[in-house]
Amino acid sequence: MNWTLPFGLTVGAFWTLYLTTQLLSLSLIGGAGAFAAGILCSIHIMKKGE
Repeated sequence: MNWTLPFGLTVGAFWTLYLTTQLLSLSLIGGAGAFAAGILCSIHIMKKGE
């Protein structure tokens, strides 16, 4: 599994949300959602390659 994708999406979403809204709670929720989406995308890419 490619861990770069989930972590990259998490960091990008967190910083983008924090810089635009200045709300830490919203940034953490957005980062968690991006991490979950990244995990799902990474699993899909891994299964597609099998």
